[in-house]
Amino acid sequence: MTDQAHLTSRQGEERLHQEINERIRYLERQVEEEREAQCRADTLLARLMDRVPELEAPAEAPPDERGSPETGEAEPERAEERARYERGSGRRTETPVA
Repeated sequence: MTDQAHLTSRQGEERLHQEINERIRYLERQVEEEREAQCRADTLLARLMDRVPELEAPAEAPPDERGSPETGEAEPERAEERARYERGSGRRTETPVA
């Protein structure tokens, strides 16, 4: 290999090395940005989960808002459904009762 060919080969290797390092730095920044975004999302989700009790309908609404007491046949099903969501992560843990 001539000196010129060796020099050209060496320069090509250095450029390739620089490009690889630039790509690595770019990917590291992307990973860091994703981590920060996930942290923000987790924080927002935690704040919303803390507010769920405030946002849920009251357990006992006055009769004029829900209708007559006799029309509350579906209430046991709602209470059961609410209990499923209150357990754990908010996902259904059991199949709904038909």
